[in-house]
Amino acid sequence: MKPRMHGRPIELKTAYNIRDLGGFPTRAGGTTRYGRAIRSDGLHRVDDGDAALLEALELRVVFDLRSGAELDSDGLGAYVGSRVAHRHTPMMAVTLNPYDDSVDWRGIDLEERYVAMLDEGRDAVRAVLEAIAAPGPGAVLFHCSAGKDRTGVLAAVLLCAVGVDEDAIVTDYARSQGNIAQVIEGYREQMREAGLDSDAIDYLISSPPQRMRYTLAKLRERWGSVEGYLEDIGFDGSAVAQLRRYFVEDVA
Repeated sequence: MKPRMHGRPIELKTAYNIRDLGGFPTRAGGTTRYGRAIRSDGLHRVDDGDAALLEALELRVVFDLRSGAELDSDGLGAYVGSRVAHRHTPMMAVTLNPYDDSVDWRGIDLEERYVAMLDEGRDAVRAVLEAIAAPGPGAVLFHCSAGKDRTGVLAAVLLCAVGVDEDAIVTDYARSQGNIAQVIEGYREQMREAGLDSDAIDYLISSPPQRMRYTLAKLRERWGSVEGYLEDIGFDGSAVAQLRRYFVEDVA
């Protein structure tokens, strides 16, 4: 049976892969809260109209998972630069921008890159989870460039931590490919000019379910469980309990 889709899309004209991570049932019988955690692609393109829509979300902080090179290249944008707190917490030191000619994208293995993010991005993962677990109103938003890879790995860890079923996590991850497909088509020729052939482009914009299943399997293989991983990055059992308290509501 096809897994049910959860998470509420947020309709913006200048960000294409943004959704609230509320509405996911947990194995303990609760449901993740809306208005607490939002995943997104880059917000540097946000215009005044979309900025007004974002302000209605009452964001507390935006965590930027992009590399320093991507931040320098694309900037923050008017909304993040002036209307909400910004924290730069890169998941990886290297850029994941397909226009970066210092990277041979034809040789990139995204499955292994995702597993590497769990290690290299441990400080970013911990910081975002701590913010979501902190008491107080408002949502925490985290994003990278396309909102698919680094954001997808962090979202998967977050949902695993509160007991969301793997099928639902994988389904959420896979949604990104459809969300960004239309905007990527507008850049396909530019990507070809940057040296990427059609196969490489299709691979880089994809988010097949098996890629996230592989990542979660490797997490369990190395750390035993998501709790073992969280303990290793400095997010212990009491922090997990607080995260579940603030991000999950019981269903009567």
